[in-house]
Amino acid sequence: MNRIIILLMLAFAMASTVNAQTRKQMVAVLPTLGDMDEDTNGAVQDALEQGVLKSMQYGLVARGSAFDQALSEITFQASGAVEDNQLKEFGRAVSADFVCYANIRIIVNTLRITYRLINVSTSEIVKVNTKNSSNRVDEFLEVLDEIAEDLFGNVADRRVEEQRRVEEQRKAEEEKIKTARTRWEVLKNSSNIDELEDFVKQFSGTPPIKDATEKLNEEKAWKTARETNTINAYERYYAIGKSASYREWAKDWLEEAYYRTAVDAAKVNNLNKLDEMYDNALLLAPNGKLTDEIKKLRCDAYYKRAIELSNNKKMINDIRQSNEYFYIVKRSCPAKKDVDKFIDKNNKIIRKAK
Repeated sequence: MNRIIILLMLAFAMASTVNAQTRKQMVAVLPTLGDMDEDTNGAVQDALEQGVLKSMQYGLVARGSAFDQALSEITFQASGAVEDNQLKEFGRAVSADFVCYANIRIIVNTLRITYRLINVSTSEIVKVNTKNSSNRVDEFLEVLDEIAEDLFGNVADRRVEEQRRVEEQRKAEEEKIKTARTRWEVLKNSSNIDELEDFVKQFSGTPPIKDATEKLNEEKAWKTARETNTINAYERYYAIGKSASYREWAKDWLEEAYYRTAVDAAKVNNLNKLDEMYDNALLLAPNGKLTDEIKKLRCDAYYKRAIELSNNKKMINDIRQSNEYFYIVKRSCPAKKDVDKFIDKNNKIIRKAK
C-alpha cells in the first residue's frame, strides 16, 4: 500500500513538473487607444486577442471583473505609453506574462497603428512596430491580420531563429577563443607592438587578453625608454617594468649612465651631481663595480676640494667647509690615510681664529 502511495506521489510530482514546463505564457490585450470610435478600437483589440489564440504559443488572459478592475488603475499617457510600474501591477493582478496594446492616430486620410508587446516582469518591449492603413474597411481588416501575424503568428519561427543565433554566437565565441590561444602561443614572445595591438583589438574578451595587454604595455614602456634614452626614462621603466631581461638591460644602461655622468661631474668638481649619481648607483647596484668607481671619483673630488679650501687660511669659513669635506672623505674613503692630519691642522686654525 505504501509503495502505491509513493508511486502515485512521484507520478503527481512528475505531472506537475511537466505542466509547469509546458505552461503557456499569458498575454493580456489592453483596449485600443486612439482617435477612432469605440467600435473600431474594439475591433483592433479583438483582432489582437484572436492573434493570441491562433498562435498556439501564448494563452489569452480573459476579460472580466478582475481584468476591468486592474485596467482602471492604469493611466495612459497622451502618446499611448504606460508607465512600467503600472504594467507590472496590472500583469500581476491578471496573472499576465505579457501585455499587448495598440494606438491609432489619424494623419490626413491615413490610419497609423502603433502596437507593442511588453514583457511584464522585465518591462522589455519584445515587439514594437507601426503599420498604416486607409480608412477602407477591407484594407483596415487586412492590416489588422498583418499586425496579429507580426505579433503572434511567427512565435515558433522566432524561437527557432533565436536558438540558431545563440548557437552560432556560441560557436563563433569558441572559435575565437581557440584562435586567440593558438595565436597567443606564437605571439607571447614577440616584441612587435603593432602585432600585439592588433591581437588585443581583435581578441578582446578572450582568456589570453590579460597577458597580451600586459605584454603590450611592457613593450610600449620599454620602447619609450629606449627612444627617450635618458636616465629618467630608464629609471621609470626600471621602477615599473616586469620583464626580467629588459630590467637587466635597463640596469646595465643606468650603471653606465651614472658612471659617465659622475666622470663629467668630477671634471668640473660638481659635488652635488657626484652625490646624486653615487646615491642612484647605491640604490641600483650597491655592490656593483661601477658603483665602486663612482665612489672613488666622489672621494677624490671631495678630497681635492677639501685641500683647495684648506689652503685658504685667511677665510675661516673655507677652513670649516674644508673640514666638513674631510669628514665626508674619512667616513667614505678609508684609503685616504692623511685625512686626520688635515682635520687637526684646520682645527688649530679655527681655534686660533676664535
